Amino acid sequence: MRNRATPRLNALTALLIAALWHAHPAGALLVGNWNIANRPRSAAASAAADLADLRVIAQHLLDTRGVPDVLTLQETDRSTPDFVDVLNSVFPGAPIAFVESPSDQGSDRTALLWNTQTTALVSHEIIGTGSVTHPATAGVFRSLTDPVAPPISIWSVHLESGNDRPNRDQRARETPVLRQAVVDADRRDVILAGDFNWFGDEESVSAGRNAWQGFTDPGPGRLFDVVDAVGTWRDNPAFLGLHTQDPGARVDDRFDMHMVTAGLLDGIGWDYLAASYAVLGNNATHTLNEAITTGTGADAASLAALASFSDHLPVFAEYGYRAVVIPEPA
Repeated sequence: MRNRATPRLNALTALLIAALWHAHPAGALLVGNWNIANRPRSAAASAAADLADLRVIAQHLLDTRGVPDVLTLQETDRSTPDFVDVLNSVFPGAPIAFVESPSDQGSDRTALLWNTQTTALVSHEIIGTGSVTHPATAGVFRSLTDPVAPPISIWSVHLESGNDRPNRDQRARETPVLRQAVVDADRRDVILAGDFNWFGDEESVSAGRNAWQGFTDPGPGRLFDVVDAVGTWRDNPAFLGLHTQDPGARVDDRFDMHMVTAGLLDGIGWDYLAASYAVLGNNATHTLNEAITTGTGADAASLAALASFSDHLPVFAEYGYRAVVIPEPA
């Protein structure tokens, strides 16, 4: 079942908007998400290798996509400062700034990073404390390169992991909490970017709606998969180029993605930019259920670094703003 938002505009309005759109490509935001598996672990024996891997990945990202405007992290533990230090050493025009949630019961955190040259954090809050396994860090950002664009909300989200019934049930309990927070935020444009840990849109649960349905069923706060790739993702070759986990062993799950509100898919204001979504290092050439290094999605050194640094691959997409200019009557 397709879940793409469908703009409902009459023919005259659609024609007017098509004629009067004023694009602001300079204000487009590169938004990413990455479960970094609590790395780099500065106090661990692997610290030197972690830091070296991250430098290689950051350079590859810079060379292929540029400096992210906003990057959401999951499973940061106490690693965010070291992670940001590496980015600031590689990316030109730093600094990258960050905020993060308090540590949850598993000692994990969610975080928001942003490029202070292009983006400003207007406000942030922690969502779901006491209700979800990993509270989300929700930020409101303003583009510094496009003063016309209104603020946009970007959240770092990490749902309950696991494929046992209790895990699926917990995910199903978490999505309504986050969806209600989207409604309460009362914002047109919201991006939930993170690790959703689900295996497809038809996960079975003990009762009621599963996690996917909790986000995507019609009603206030409804969310959409930004690339509309709905289905059962695990071990499915149809989604090979969207799989994100586990790059070092067997890439077979699509845990990491962007879920967005309908306003980001309707062609007005902030919108997802078509064909900009990509899993770093994954161009669908690797062997299903084998390491990402079996493919050609990056140079050999970058693929090796992605395979060893984390058990997730980062995901990136671009969002641009188009202002509707209404002319003065003749």
